[in-house]
Amino acid sequence: MHRHNGGPLNEDDARKLFNHIRAIEVIEEAEQDLRDDKKVRKELAKKDGFDAKILDAIVKRRKLGLGETRAADTLIKMYEEALDDEGVLPLEQTRITQPARRTLDEISQQTHGVELGAAAPPGKETLEEVLERTKREFEANHPGTSVSFKDPF
Repeated sequence: MHRHNGGPLNEDDARKLFNHIRAIEVIEEAEQDLRDDKKVRKELAKKDGFDAKILDAIVKRRKLGLGETRAADTLIKMYEEALDDEGVLPLEQTRITQPARRTLDEISQQTHGVELGAAAPPGKETLEEVLERTKREFEANHPGTSVSFKDPF
Protein backbone atom coordinates (compact mmCIF):
# COMPACT_ATOMS: atom_id res chain seq x y z
CA MET A 1 0.00 0.00 0.00
CA HIS A 2 1.45 3.36 -1.06
CA ARG A 3 -0.09 6.26 0.81
CA HIS A 4 2.27 8.89 -0.50
CA ASN A 5 1.92 8.73 -4.26
CA GLY A 6 3.01 12.18 -5.33
CA GLY A 7 1.62 14.07 -2.35
CA PRO A 8 3.71 15.90 0.23
CA LEU A 9 4.53 14.13 3.49
CA ASN A 10 3.33 15.61 6.72
CA GLU A 11 5.79 16.05 9.58
CA ASP A 12 4.78 12.80 11.30
CA ASP A 13 5.13 10.72 8.11
CA ALA A 14 8.46 12.37 7.29
CA ARG A 15 9.74 11.41 10.77
CA LYS A 16 8.51 7.81 10.29
CA LEU A 17 10.18 7.66 6.89
CA PHE A 18 13.47 8.91 8.33
CA ASN A 19 13.28 6.35 11.16
CA HIS A 20 12.66 3.49 8.72
CA ILE A 21 15.49 4.59 6.43
CA ARG A 22 17.91 5.04 9.34
CA ALA A 23 16.98 1.63 10.80
CA ILE A 24 17.63 -0.03 7.43
CA GLU A 25 20.99 1.74 7.17
CA VAL A 26 21.98 0.59 10.66
CA ILE A 27 21.03 -2.99 9.80
CA GLU A 28 23.04 -2.83 6.56
CA GLU A 29 26.05 -1.51 8.48
CA ALA A 30 25.71 -4.34 10.99
CA GLU A 31 25.45 -6.88 8.16
CA GLN A 32 28.64 -5.51 6.61
CA ASP A 33 30.39 -5.68 9.98
CA LEU A 34 29.32 -9.32 10.32
CA ARG A 35 30.54 -10.13 6.78
CA ASP A 36 33.88 -8.48 7.63
CA ASP A 37 34.11 -10.46 10.90
CA LYS A 38 33.34 -13.71 9.05
CA LYS A 39 36.05 -12.96 6.49
CA VAL A 40 38.60 -12.28 9.24
CA ARG A 41 37.60 -15.49 11.04
CA LYS A 42 38.07 -17.51 7.84
CA GLU A 43 41.48 -15.93 7.30
CA LEU A 44 42.46 -16.88 10.86
CA ALA A 45 41.26 -20.45 10.30
CA LYS A 46 43.26 -20.60 7.08
CA LYS A 47 46.37 -19.41 8.93
CA ASP A 48 45.79 -22.23 11.41
CA GLY A 49 45.84 -24.69 8.49
CA PHE A 50 42.11 -25.22 7.99
CA ASP A 51 40.37 -25.17 4.59
CA ALA A 52 37.76 -22.38 4.48
CA LYS A 53 35.60 -24.26 1.95
CA ILE A 54 35.45 -27.27 4.24
CA LEU A 55 34.53 -25.02 7.15
CA ASP A 56 31.67 -23.59 5.03
CA ALA A 57 30.50 -27.11 4.22
CA ILE A 58 30.53 -28.10 7.89
CA VAL A 59 28.55 -25.00 8.89
CA LYS A 60 26.02 -25.73 6.14
CA ARG A 61 25.70 -29.35 7.27
CA ARG A 62 25.22 -28.31 10.90
CA LYS A 63 22.41 -25.96 9.81
CA LEU A 64 20.68 -28.83 8.00
CA GLY A 65 20.67 -31.03 11.05
CA LEU A 66 21.68 -34.62 11.54
CA GLY A 67 18.74 -36.22 9.70
CA GLU A 68 19.05 -34.16 6.53
CA THR A 69 22.84 -34.46 6.57
CA ARG A 70 22.67 -38.26 6.77
CA ALA A 71 20.05 -38.37 4.01
CA ALA A 72 22.25 -36.18 1.78
CA ASP A 73 25.30 -38.34 2.55
CA THR A 74 23.34 -41.47 1.58
CA LEU A 75 22.25 -39.93 -1.73
CA ILE A 76 25.74 -38.68 -2.51
CA LYS A 77 27.20 -42.12 -1.86
CA MET A 78 24.49 -43.77 -3.98
CA TYR A 79 25.08 -41.32 -6.88
CA GLU A 80 28.86 -41.73 -6.71
CA GLU A 81 28.52 -45.53 -6.73
CA ALA A 82 26.23 -45.30 -9.77
CA LEU A 83 28.82 -43.17 -11.56
CA ASP A 84 31.58 -45.63 -10.61
CA ASP A 85 29.46 -48.53 -11.93
CA GLU A 86 29.11 -46.70 -15.25
CA GLY A 87 32.87 -46.20 -15.41
CA VAL A 88 32.53 -42.43 -15.44
CA LEU A 89 35.85 -40.65 -15.22
CA PRO A 90 36.48 -37.81 -12.76
CA LEU A 91 35.58 -34.35 -14.02
CA GLU A 92 39.23 -33.36 -14.53
CA GLN A 93 39.61 -36.22 -17.00
CA THR A 94 36.42 -35.45 -18.92
CA ARG A 95 36.70 -31.67 -19.09
CA ILE A 96 36.92 -30.30 -22.62
CA THR A 97 40.03 -28.22 -22.99
CA GLN A 98 40.14 -25.10 -25.10
CA PRO A 99 42.42 -25.31 -28.11
CA ALA A 100 45.54 -23.20 -28.01
CA ARG A 101 45.13 -19.72 -29.46
CA ARG A 102 46.16 -19.50 -33.09
CA THR A 103 48.58 -16.88 -34.30
CA LEU A 104 47.49 -14.19 -36.72
CA ASP A 105 49.64 -15.86 -39.40
CA GLU A 106 47.78 -19.16 -38.87
CA ILE A 107 44.40 -17.44 -39.07
CA SER A 108 45.44 -15.53 -42.19
CA GLN A 109 46.80 -18.69 -43.78
CA GLN A 110 43.58 -20.60 -43.09
CA THR A 111 41.25 -17.75 -44.07
CA HIS A 112 43.07 -16.21 -47.03
CA GLY A 113 45.62 -18.80 -47.99
CA VAL A 114 48.58 -16.47 -47.28
CA GLU A 115 50.55 -15.45 -44.22
CA LEU A 116 50.29 -11.88 -42.99
CA GLY A 117 53.82 -10.96 -44.05
CA ALA A 118 53.58 -12.69 -47.42
CA ALA A 119 53.31 -10.76 -50.65
CA ALA A 120 49.76 -9.85 -51.51
CA PRO A 121 48.13 -11.32 -54.59
CA PRO A 122 48.31 -9.08 -57.67
CA GLY A 123 46.13 -6.00 -57.24
CA LYS A 124 45.80 -6.48 -53.45
CA GLU A 125 47.60 -4.66 -50.63
CA THR A 126 49.38 -6.35 -47.77
CA LEU A 127 48.23 -5.55 -44.23
CA GLU A 128 51.30 -3.40 -43.73
CA GLU A 129 50.50 -1.45 -46.92
CA VAL A 130 46.90 -0.89 -45.79
CA LEU A 131 48.06 0.35 -42.40
CA GLU A 132 50.65 2.66 -43.93
CA ARG A 133 48.14 4.08 -46.44
CA THR A 134 45.56 4.59 -43.67
CA LYS A 135 48.18 6.33 -41.53
CA ARG A 136 49.18 8.69 -44.38
CA GLU A 137 45.52 9.53 -45.18
CA PHE A 138 44.68 10.21 -41.53
CA GLU A 139 47.72 12.39 -40.97
CA ALA A 140 47.00 14.30 -44.21
CA ASN A 141 43.43 14.99 -43.03
CA HIS A 142 44.54 15.84 -39.48
CA PRO A 143 47.66 18.03 -39.73
CA GLY A 144 49.92 18.00 -36.70
CA THR A 145 48.85 14.52 -35.59
CA SER A 146 50.87 11.34 -35.68
CA VAL A 147 49.50 7.81 -35.86
CA SER A 148 51.18 4.59 -34.81
CA PHE A 149 49.64 1.17 -34.96
CA LYS A 150 50.51 -1.14 -32.12
CA ASP A 151 50.30 -4.90 -32.24
CA PRO A 152 47.47 -5.83 -29.80
CA PHE A 153 49.12 -9.17 -29.11
